[in-house]
Order: sequence, then structure tokens, then C-alpha cells
Amino acid sequence: LLARARAALLGPPPVPRAALVLNGSAGRYVALVLSGEGAPMALEWAFGERRGTMLGLPSPQEATRLELAVADLLEPQLLRSIGFANRGGFERLWLGQAIHGRYQERALADDPTYRREVALRHVFPHRGWEVSLHGRADGVRKEADGALVIEEIKSVRREGQLSAATRAIYERQARLYAWMLGQVEGRPVAAELVLIAIGSDAVERERLDADFAGLEIDIRRRLNALFAEHRRERRAASDRQRAGEKQHEQLLNAHEA
Repeated sequence: LLARARAALLGPPPVPRAALVLNGSAGRYVALVLSGEGAPMALEWAFGERRGTMLGLPSPQEATRLELAVADLLEPQLLRSIGFANRGGFERLWLGQAIHGRYQERALADDPTYRREVALRHVFPHRGWEVSLHGRADGVRKEADGALVIEEIKSVRREGQLSAATRAIYERQARLYAWMLGQVEGRPVAAELVLIAIGSDAVERERLDADFAGLEIDIRRRLNALFAEHRRERRAASDRQRAGEKQHEQLLNAHEA
């Protein structure tokens, strides 16, 4: 969260660069410059008043890997529509955590197959990238026939109705966790919303339909949008870098003149 706030305030970080520099007498040097984002290698040189740059092959890079949380695959407009403050702020958060904990303790006591706060990770390729998706499911249980069920636990106001945006986010989270666990286990996994009423702890279960083929299409569409955003940020960073280099060169020329 802090990293995202910093990026929003200060913009994306500058393009990382490294250089091997051979210095000669005053005003003479040769430098091999590598970019951390794959831009061509550059051989920069200056011999007194004569200077220049030669571009070579793309800078070497490690395998492209993208680390994402499940929240990154939720639609941004839906997340903005419910917001932290609209969900009751810290008081509502603490109350929800207490309700979650009581439910999970009872589930552990009643069902020997139950697991709570299950860390999930699924790695898969997409358009030349290795995507590592991680998250934490509220609960996982095994039914009598051996089928696995993901539980997405949410506390709700007594007799209150979830807004369409809130329900859409809750359901998508549950389906994403079920899809991830299904990919890891190699078999279908059911998804279920567990809605707990604040004040009475009454539990309502909603089994969700699971169109995992359609969900995977949506996941890859969201990844395409994230990649497009990444490319725009890289272009903007590259434009700023070129502008800075041009300004630096102008200052050097003005100083020498």
C-alpha cells in the first residue's frame, strides 16, 4: 500500500542504469551503459570537444516475471466504488477480524478437514511472462465425497443487503481462490461465500457457480491491461530519461562554450 501511495505521489521510479567507465585525462572518457529495462546498450565517449553515443544490442535481462496478488486481478473501478471508508474503516475491519476468528475456531473444532488462512500460489505463463499469483483463502474444507470447497468469509450487517459492487468483489475473490487451488490440485474446487451477520453470528452459505474457463479469460484480459499500463509507464520513464539527457548535454555544451 505504501509503495502504491509513493508511486501515485512521485510517479514511477527512474529507469535503473549501470555503467562501466574508463576515465582518461580531463574531458576524456569511455562508458558502456546498461539499462535495467532492456533498452539498447550504449557506448558513450568523449575526447575533448568530440563526443558521441553508439547504440548496440538490447541490454541483457533475466526472465520476465510478474508477482501479483489476487487483489490485483479485481476490477479497479469496483474497488474504488466500495473503498475502505465506505466499508466502515478500522472499527469495521477489527470487528470483521474478530467475527472471522470465532467462525474459524468453531470450524476447526467441528471439522477435522478444515484449514484456515490457506496460502495459495499459482505460477503460469502469459505472453512470454511468468506470472506468479498469490493469495490467502479464508478457509478450505473437504466434503464427504472428497471435493474441496473454498470459503470466502465476510461479516455483514444483520438483515443488510450487499451492494452489487461489494457482492461482485466478494464473489470474484472466492472464484479466483477456487481457480488457483484447482490449478494446484489438478481438479475442480467449489467456491462458497460464508456471510456472517454482525451481532447474531448467524451464518448464511452461498455456493457460487464456477465458470473457470470464462474466469481464466477474464484473468488474462486483466493481465493484458496491466501489461499495457506497464508499457505506458516504461515509455513515460524513457521519455523523461531522454529529456533529462538532452538537458544535461545542453548544459555541458553551454558550459564548454
